[in-house]
Amino acid sequence: MPTHKRLKRLLDIAETQRDQAAHTLSTRMKQQVEAQKQLEKLKNYTKEYRANHETSSIATSVQSFINHRQFIEKLSDAQIQQAHKIKLIQREMAPHLNHWIKAKNRCDAINKSIQKSQQEAQEKEEQNQQLDLDAYAARAMLANNKA
Repeated sequence: MPTHKRLKRLLDIAETQRDQAAHTLSTRMKQQVEAQKQLEKLKNYTKEYRANHETSSIATSVQSFINHRQFIEKLSDAQIQQAHKIKLIQREMAPHLNHWIKAKNRCDAINKSIQKSQQEAQEKEEQNQQLDLDAYAARAMLANNKA
């Protein structure tokens, strides 16, 4: 009789743990979906940001080119093209470097969170399967004890 009560208690514990694991898995899946939505929003924001700032970067570069015309007239064509590319890159990237670094760090953090959620979900699934097997074994033992 004590074995029967202990097995029943173990079965109740296993079912409770399985329910908790299922709830945790559900929560993690919701978090993963939300993280993917955030990542998509960030990607869209980045595209819009690039599109908006490309035109202003071109205008700034043209103005810079006009201001430095005397210096540029002394350079060869190849040097002019190279200097122009360097100026474009410097003016375009310098003011926004911190923004891009922060955006990349946010993307990396979101990707890491997604990977962690997927790994935890897989571990919870494996744990649920093991709990189901344990519960099945406990039921079988109860059935054998009754018989």
